[in-house]
Amino acid sequence: KNKWEIVIERKTGVFYNSQDEGSLKDAIKYASRVKWSEAHIRKNALNFSRTSFVKNLKDPVRKYV
Repeated sequence: KNKWEIVIERKTGVFYNSQDEGSLKDAIKYASRVKWSEAHIRKNALNFSRTSFVKNLKDPVRKYV
């Protein structure tokens, strides 16, 4: 599992196979029945905070500067 994945299947969101109305409808129905973990979603979202972005940009740059 990559911590940089924005959507983690069935943990922070739902993927669907085809870009058509039926697939989207099925994904929405599925998502509405899932008991989502607010803590897990928040933890994943924090990987994309401004603080994390700046830190993850500065750390590699410092190695070469």
